[in-house]
Amino acid sequence: MWQDLTKLISWQRLIKIYLVDIIKRPWLYLKILPKLLSFDKEKFKSRLFSVALRYSTNLDLYEKWFYLNYELAEIDKRQISQEKLTWKTLPNYTVIICVSSNETESLNQSYASLLAQMIEAEIIFYDPFNHVENLLKYDLKFKQQKFVSSFTKLMDAASGDYIAFIEQGDILSNQALYLLAYRHQISLEDLVLYSDGDTIDFQGKLTNLSAKPSWNISLFLSSTSYFCKSLVFFKKKYLQPSLNLEPLSLIECIELFMGQLLPALSPKNVHHLAYVLYHQRQKENLILPDSKLGKELLDQRLSVLGVDAKAESIGWEQGINLFHLSYSLKHYPKVSILIPTRDNLGVLKICVDELTKKTLYANYELIIINNNSLQTETYAYFTELSKKSNVKVIDYEAAFNYSAINNFAVKHAEGEVLCLLNNDVEVINEDWLEEMVGHALRPEIGAVGAKLFYPDGTIQHGGIILGVGGVAGHAHRYFPGDSKGYDNRLIVAHELSAVTGACLVVRKSLYEEVGGLDEVNLPVTLNDVDFCLKLLEAGYRNLWTPHAMLYHHESKSRPSDYRPEQRERYERERAYMKARWADLIANDPAYNPNLTLDTEDFALSAEPRVEKPWLAFKK
Repeated sequence: MWQDLTKLISWQRLIKIYLVDIIKRPWLYLKILPKLLSFDKEKFKSRLFSVALRYSTNLDLYEKWFYLNYELAEIDKRQISQEKLTWKTLPNYTVIICVSSNETESLNQSYASLLAQMIEAEIIFYDPFNHVENLLKYDLKFKQQKFVSSFTKLMDAASGDYIAFIEQGDILSNQALYLLAYRHQISLEDLVLYSDGDTIDFQGKLTNLSAKPSWNISLFLSSTSYFCKSLVFFKKKYLQPSLNLEPLSLIECIELFMGQLLPALSPKNVHHLAYVLYHQRQKENLILPDSKLGKELLDQRLSVLGVDAKAESIGWEQGINLFHLSYSLKHYPKVSILIPTRDNLGVLKICVDELTKKTLYANYELIIINNNSLQTETYAYFTELSKKSNVKVIDYEAAFNYSAINNFAVKHAEGEVLCLLNNDVEVINEDWLEEMVGHALRPEIGAVGAKLFYPDGTIQHGGIILGVGGVAGHAHRYFPGDSKGYDNRLIVAHELSAVTGACLVVRKSLYEEVGGLDEVNLPVTLNDVDFCLKLLEAGYRNLWTPHAMLYHHESKSRPSDYRPEQRERYERERAYMKARWADLIANDPAYNPNLTLDTEDFALSAEPRVEKPWLAFKK
């Protein structure tokens, strides 16, 4: 792949971009300096091209990246044709083009992209505005096509086992239906399948990749269009024709079917095809979404799911309504806030003072775990704190072991809910704990993480992405504090595989169910990631919310893992994680294989980690 990219841009230009990136983000390069000095040729090339792709808007590289990775060459098509002959089953597919105008060129483009597929599909034109008469004046070939103006009749007309909609002017990648059919050689149990997609801009170029995670219901509920820029197929046998509603657009059709299927959906029957298969044409006049209608739609979703939550609009982005869901607390259980510390009195006082001043949630106890503090001033402060009825100081006298310290503290915790909290954080918003507890009490939720900022206001933690940097990295690190993040993921709650233990809320019963933190293999780092993955393994979902905000003076109270005396322990912990969680680290369901593992900024991957099934086919 990298050899192909060298043809797109000169090495001199790449080196220049690389140097500019070093100047812009020196902290990142200090962190990876040992890897660069190791002269690992392949890693260096991968890193170099990731930097180039980050600036793809200016370099016009995204479209080239797409064609190198996703456009089928003639040899690929021949291979697919041979592979199809060996398939035992092939469902029937119906693709419905939603006609929105009498403009023939855009309709022809959509139609041509369906004819170019490697798998045949029934094509139906859904024409609720009756544009067909005008279309026939300009292009007689449409006379041979099936036009339907009623949604109820449309459902009767569609004969496919699976049906999908595309908007007039949008097009499919030429491997779209092949990859769908290949999935059906593996499983026919999926109720919904959806892909990644991008935008065709006004100049006709591809841009703005939307690389989606695996099914993420919290993200789905946080906006009115989880499936924007996606090819979405539904299993028809579970769908019902609408008797009262006549959807008029692609999004309305998808929402209608999602409303019918939502109660039955789970990660087991919603499949993400992590390929760029849908190209959505940029609209001339973007109509602002009606927040009232968007809220009504969301309220319907919540009602169907039986979810007791209040939806509040937080604005819109790229024509999509975004929402904050507040989960109702029927009771306010005691929360045990666990803060390990060793001296660092100035840091600890700020943490405790800000917490007690700003936290509206009243039913909590504060447990300070003293790990061999030495300074007289620290003990004087402990004595002062202990006078408060909801504060206790306990001593952990063994050597520093973050996992063991917290496990020890949990045995002294009276709360139904635990909050692991570093001593170097500062509360920002007063309802932070209520927000996190509201999610933590949901029976399906495991760990809940917060939005953490560096003191300069940039993002320190937007959740944890597995595989980044080899094991795990912080999503959106160093993004501006007011950034919406990749696909709005910095401003809406959503599920992630892991969140940081610097501020983590979880039910005490779940903490004990999975055995707490691993004090044997992970005494210092990555124990929070391992804990979250144990919750995933036990069937719970971990969640990150941007509506609980704190400052984090990262690792002020412990030595850096990159110091020589810490390095051996750090590498040992990383090796354990790679062995224990190899599959998840290789393919984080909350991330996407089209995105890089070199950095934490959702940049394109020079080589997408996606399977190309036809390459493995042998005659």
